Amino acid sequence: MTRLPTISGDSNAWGSVLNAFLGVAHNADGSLKAFINVKDSTYGAVMDGSTDDTAALAAAMNAANNAGGGTVFVPAGTLITGNQTLYSNVHLLGAGIGATTIKLKNGANADLFSAYTSSINLGGAFGAGSTTGISSWSIQNMTLDGNRANQSSGTSYPLRFYGYGYILHNMRVINGYSGGILCDWRGGNSSSGETIECQWSNMKALWCNAIGIEVGGPSDMMWTNIVSAHTLTHCVHIAPNAAGLQITNMHTWSPASGVNAVGWLVEADDVLCVNCESEGADTANVVVLANSLQWIGGRVFAGSIAGAGFQIGQTSGGTPYSGQINVTNPTTTENIAPVQYIIRTLVTDITNTNGSFWFVNDGGYGLIDSVIYQTVHTWFTGSPHGFTVLRAIVNGLTSDGTRGLSNFFRLHLNAFSGFTVVNDVNDVFNINASSQRFEMPYGTYIRGYSDGYTTQTYSIGADGAGSIISNGSLSTGESATEAATASNGTINTAGVGEAKVAPTGNITGVILQAGTVKGQEVVVVNHSAFTITFNTTPATSNVAGSAADPAIPANCCRLFKWNSSTNLWYRAA
Repeated sequence: MTRLPTISGDSNAWGSVLNAFLGVAHNADGSLKAFINVKDSTYGAVMDGSTDDTAALAAAMNAANNAGGGTVFVPAGTLITGNQTLYSNVHLLGAGIGATTIKLKNGANADLFSAYTSSINLGGAFGAGSTTGISSWSIQNMTLDGNRANQSSGTSYPLRFYGYGYILHNMRVINGYSGGILCDWRGGNSSSGETIECQWSNMKALWCNAIGIEVGGPSDMMWTNIVSAHTLTHCVHIAPNAAGLQITNMHTWSPASGVNAVGWLVEADDVLCVNCESEGADTANVVVLANSLQWIGGRVFAGSIAGAGFQIGQTSGGTPYSGQINVTNPTTTENIAPVQYIIRTLVTDITNTNGSFWFVNDGGYGLIDSVIYQTVHTWFTGSPHGFTVLRAIVNGLTSDGTRGLSNFFRLHLNAFSGFTVVNDVNDVFNINASSQRFEMPYGTYIRGYSDGYTTQTYSIGADGAGSIISNGSLSTGESATEAATASNGTINTAGVGEAKVAPTGNITGVILQAGTVKGQEVVVVNHSAFTITFNTTPATSNVAGSAADPAIPANCCRLFKWNSSTNLWYRAA
């Protein structure tokens, strides 16, 4: 059996093993890249938690950089340092997040690790930024401590850089004075795809003075198993140039209260969040200010703080969230109406008056499919767009029949076969949303019961001829008022089954408004002590027969049926 080399006795050999494992084993000429232990005598890091090891770590990283790349190994212990520069192709490797800590020294008032920070511009146009940045590097298996309690000025992040094509893995980023992680890339995408798609996994950003994680690129990043919590503003801010970010298993909680902080501020299009959670924001847990967000699974809940669930969009003229990019000036929001989003999740315990879903400015073509538990207020506020499809299964609220306190299901359809139920052969029924018809082809008919499918009470169309058969009464709508019709006046029949009139004297020359549907029926009810006589000319009165024959006596009614062949009303009774 081959004996693995020891770190202390044979670090170059052990380094070749680790470099092979990390996938950074060789230079272009085939030689091994550098593997450097910061505690080797050449560099002399003490790592006792008090000695300033700035020079030792800088020398180790410079040596790896000068070798064309390699791995700088930081073993167990706490390394105190000032600002360190990150290099392309140089990989920082620790012994584990509970073992290796790199901590910013007191009064440094600078970043712990940084690179190309002058190129960072989260609001700059994508493709217009510098094409020079740090690439093909990694930090793994350690804790970065920004030592915020002992910084007093300047920009001081544990990790701040401009770059792409890197890996952050098994890390804890804590105590940032200015924030936790700030990264950006807007130099465009290469044809090889190397300027996109960095990977983060198994990371935490905790106890930062500002935003825990703030990203402005590159596009198409991939994050897995991420936590951001206990921040003094937002937990995570995804700026516009970070489009296409894919996130799995991320949890944010406890952004600061009373400072308009949120769990998630999403300003980038095409962000995908799978099995993610947000809790404890007093404004809103997830603020959606971009198109094509997908939030699938996971949960959004209040925790101990009364914030809203999801905020959809914003209107112009408001107060921006801290760090927000989409503003008309530093103090005023611009109009943003997100479109084409999907939210399928569990939302619970929201006590904010804005509810589980706060539709500030919905652009439509969204899908919300959620189970909601909420005991106070309404589950949504604002106005969901007419093209947004909603399915809310609500528990905890006492329904009064309104949507905001009830289960709700709404489809947006605009097709000849918008919603169709089909048996093995044919359509059973269809909602023709284009022409606004409910259609039942192939002999489908309606049948009603007073019990569990035994005692039939009515049927419509069971005979194949459209007949209506009922065991109960048939009632038709009546006109809202008793019209005081005068001689030569018109009795309206449109849209009513019973037309009520109340002349103040005997009247003649009356016209019965023409029918609109073949076989239409109307009952004219005379609510008076006077008689009604129609015009003697049927073509004028629209009533067949003589003037006297269809007269309506005092306090009496007559049934008339419209014949579309002759365009006349005929008295049925």
